[in-house]
Amino acid sequence: MSEQDGPIANNAQRSERAMASVVLVIGCGVAYWIWPGGITENTLSQITLAEFARLLASIITAVAFFVMALMLWF
Repeated sequence: MSEQDGPIANNAQRSERAMASVVLVIGCGVAYWIWPGGITENTLSQITLAEFARLLASIITAVAFFVMALMLWF
């Protein structure tokens, strides 16, 4: 058993996991806010460059926040 086993380590781990959950929820909200509205109703040839850029930004934001949450979780 290591020195970190005990109630203090459990509380620290719980708080880190709570922070990871909050980061993940905020990241999903930001990615949804960036997501271009109505892009799923268009065909590929109708998507403009601005919509495509917002789509990529939304995906990159979601992945970045997911990675940050994973780093906090473990």
